[in-house]
Amino acid sequence: MAVRLEQIVTLRDGRRVQLRLARGADAESMAAFRAEVAGEGRFFGGADDLKRLATRIRATIPSADSLDALELLALHDDVLVGDLWFGRREEALARHCAEVYMALATTARGVGLGSAMMRAALRWGRIQHIEKVEGAVRAGNDGVRALLRKFGFREEGRRRDHYKTQTGEYEDEILYALWLIRH
Repeated sequence: MAVRLEQIVTLRDGRRVQLRLARGADAESMAAFRAEVAGEGRFFGGADDLKRLATRIRATIPSADSLDALELLALHDDVLVGDLWFGRREEALARHCAEVYMALATTARGVGLGSAMMRAALRWGRIQHIEKVEGAVRAGNDGVRALLRKFGFREEGRRRDHYKTQTGEYEDEILYALWLIRH
C-alpha cells in the first residue's frame, strides 16, 4: 500500500502549499532554509557553513523508494517553508523506532502546515511498520510541543540543561514518543 506523500495542502490562512519528497537538487535551498531557522536562535543549533551543510544534506537525502527514511519538503510559490525528516533508527535493537525532526518558516507556523506534514509522515511510518516515533524538543518550543501532544506523543524524559543559549542560559530538552503499533 502506497502513501500519498506528494500533495497540495490548503493551510488555514488559505495558502496552498506543495508537499513533496526532497531531491538532491534541493540541497542548497534546504541548507539556506535550515540556516535561516537556526538563525532565529530559538529552536535548534547555529548555522553551519552553507556549502558544507548543502554537501552533507545532499548525501543524506533518502531515495524516493527508501523503506527507512523520508525527507518531506513544503513549498509555497516554489519557496521552501517546511522540512520534515523521518528516519528509522540504525541500531539493531532500535530498528522498530524512528526519529522525526521538523523545521517551519516563521510565516508557516500556526496555520496547519506542521500538522499536514506530521500526518503524512506518520501514515508513511505505519506502512513501513515503524512501531515507535521519537522526537526531541527544546523546552521553550511551545508550538512543536503542542503539535506533538496533538498527535498523541507523550513526554518520555528530559535532559536537564541540555542546551546552552547564546546568552549563556540553559534549557532542557524534552524527549517525546508516540507508539504507532502498540507492543
